[in-house]
Parts: sequence; C-alpha cells; structure tokens
Amino acid sequence: MKKVILALLLLFLPLSMADAYQHEPSGFGGLYWGMPVTQVKQRYRTTFFKYGSQGIDMYMVTIPDASGELGLRGMYSTVCSFQYNRLIMITIPIFRTRTTVDKDYEEELGFLTNLCGTPHTAPNGMKIWNGPVTCMGLMKRLEFVEIDLMDTRFVVKTVRLKDVMRKGVSA
Repeated sequence: MKKVILALLLLFLPLSMADAYQHEPSGFGGLYWGMPVTQVKQRYRTTFFKYGSQGIDMYMVTIPDASGELGLRGMYSTVCSFQYNRLIMITIPIFRTRTTVDKDYEEELGFLTNLCGTPHTAPNGMKIWNGPVTCMGLMKRLEFVEIDLMDTRFVVKTVRLKDVMRKGVSA
C-alpha cells in the first residue's frame, strides 16, 4: 500500500512541485515532520507496528482529539512512518462501512478541496495535493477512506535518489 502511494506521489511531484496549496499541513494532531519517535511516545499512545526498508519504522499512534484538522474530529489511530527516527509520513484511515464509504469519501474530498484547493487525480483515482512542506493524498478503499500525509523533503530526496539510480550515477 505504501509503495503504491509513494509511486503516485513521485509520479506527480516533478510536474507540480511548484504548486503550493492553501492551508497546507505540516503534520497532523500535534505530530510534525522530523519529530523523533521518543518525542511522539512521550505525547501519545504509541505501539510499534513493523520495520520497513530504507531505515523506515512504522508505529500505530493514537491521536486523542483531531479537533477539526483536515475535517476530522475526535480520536484517530494513525500509522506513522519514521525514517532514521524522524517522522516522514502519517496515514489516517477513516473506517466506515461499505454502504457509507462512498458518501464519506465525497464529503472528505469536498472538505479538503474547499480547504486546500483542487487536487491532481492519479490514474488509480487517488486525489493528490503537492506542496513545498507536505504531499497529501486521499484514497477510497473498500471499507475506509485514507488520508496520507508525507514530508515533501522525503519525497524530493526519494525522487532524486531514484533519478540517480535510473541514470546509473553514483550518489
């Protein structure tokens, strides 16, 4: 799932990096790009989830009150990705039922469009907002809506690394 999201963000990033969007977040629920895991653990209920590649570790982090950020209120369980102990990505699953997920997706898309402007649309239907601080994606799944927030510095670094690897030039 993460690789698909990253691939789509990387696909659109070079075309639209200059696009800043209004009300661009720099994290979610008191979590900010670059925060170390230890600081997150001091503030929130945090459970290790899994080790990833490229120095990325994932944790379940419970946000006790989203207080309206991104149109969300109340408690949310998120998946936070840290690369070398620095927060780089936050995934917010908004669980619904199969019968309400379409309506809830449209409501969230409407809210984010009003807040942040018109997104780009990826071939798989993901809505993407690219900004100088945060790349944000919105996706409808079978039984939930997913918001992905990613530190743009990480995305740019990944794009550059992939370009270097593709060209066969050593970094």
